[in-house]
Amino acid sequence: MLIVAFGYTLYVQTQIAELEREQAVLLEELGDFRNTDVNKIRLLKIETDDPYRFKWRYVLPCTRDFKDLFEFEISSSVTHHCRGYGGDEVVIRSAAIFFELDREISAVHLTGSNTAKHSFSKGNKLAGFLRKHWHELKFKVAGKKHVTEHPADQAIELFALWVPPKLIKQFEDEFSGPIVDQVKSGPLFKYTIYRR
Repeated sequence: MLIVAFGYTLYVQTQIAELEREQAVLLEELGDFRNTDVNKIRLLKIETDDPYRFKWRYVLPCTRDFKDLFEFEISSSVTHHCRGYGGDEVVIRSAAIFFELDREISAVHLTGSNTAKHSFSKGNKLAGFLRKHWHELKFKVAGKKHVTEHPADQAIELFALWVPPKLIKQFEDEFSGPIVDQVKSGPLFKYTIYRR
């Protein structure tokens, strides 16, 4: 009987150790949001191997008054993609931006609680410029490889993309209209989470 009890204890300890290793791997992959302030926005940047893809995981305070806003200049207008979210329970949310800049399709995809695809009105010309100068463009990508906390009343700019000053003249030579003014005055693309 003692041998059976000892064997069972050993088996249980092995199972617990295996589950703890699996938990550590998952927390490394998905982020550990457990010991964070529930009154703050908690953010984790997810590394990708694709230079055209940006990903995050985040948790919002338990309220219903948050929105996200995706903006970019298209021809003579700015496109806004807004949606409200929040809730009474803690949910780990995901967001991703993916630029599709091949010769046939030119679009930027935004995924999260909703999915959107915005095609470039300047078509392959804008996609070609972005593709050609991708490693020269200026990016702001929020978050770190570990969970960071941010005040709930602070807007978080998850992503912004600018054409740097050294490329403005070339951009002006290739494009005209409001898109040039946008590039001169601020980011071409911007994705923000904010409290309403």
